Amino acid sequence: MIRFVRHGETDYNVLGIAQGQLDIPLNENGIIQAKKLSETLKDYHFDVIYTSPLVRARKTADIINEFHNVPIVVEERFKEFNAGIRQGTKASDWTPEMNEDFMMHPEKYGAEGNEEFFCFASSARFRAYVCNEA
Repeated sequence: MIRFVRHGETDYNVLGIAQGQLDIPLNENGIIQAKKLSETLKDYHFDVIYTSPLVRARKTADIINEFHNVPIVVEERFKEFNAGIRQGTKASDWTPEMNEDFMMHPEKYGAEGNEEFFCFASSARFRAYVCNEA
């Protein structure tokens, strides 16, 4: 069985700022959330925990692992979506065109220095072909 877990809260979450791949740590509440989740999951069996290398995800994984003591695999491909020029900004600061492209024209999204939606969502094998990755 696979269980997906989202990282705990960050200050950027509270402020409504797009994090993307910015390496923003958990805030105090995020650590409390991760500890509560860890307590909830303590009786579940885990063979391994996979996590993004971003500090907020890694810290959440470390806290969950306190009850399990299983290997943690840091997986670069689990990094959050690269939001390019939107990273570190609030949606309220985006131009109408940025909002339109984000919601209605995902094929244009990569032109702003962001990760293309289709590359982010595709499998590793497909990504190598479509996104010109080795």
